[in-house]
Formats: sequence, C-alpha cells, structure tokens
Amino acid sequence: MAELDSQKQEISSVVAQLGEEVSVKKRELLNVSAEKELAEEAVQKAKGEKTTSQ
Repeated sequence: MAELDSQKQEISSVVAQLGEEVSVKKRELLNVSAEKELAEEAVQKAKGEKTTSQ
C-alpha cells in the first residue's frame, strides 16, 4: 500500500509539473500572438502610408 501511495504522489507531482509547463507555454503563445498582431498592424499602417505617399 505504501508503494501505491508513493506512486500516486509521484504521479501527482508530475501532473502538477506538466500543468505548470502548459501554463508557461500558454503565456508564451499569448505573447507571440500579441507580437504577431502588432506586427500585422504595423505592416498595414506601413502599406497605408506607402499608398498615401504615392
């Protein structure tokens, strides 16, 4: 029974660690998405300025 409890504890620890890693990856993905959106806006603005200046 003690071994089973030990295995449960180890599994819980691994699940918690994976959950934290998923949270980190989600934050990274949100940051990348925000950067992409800003870059797309900058491109659109630059295209608009190019069209206006011609």
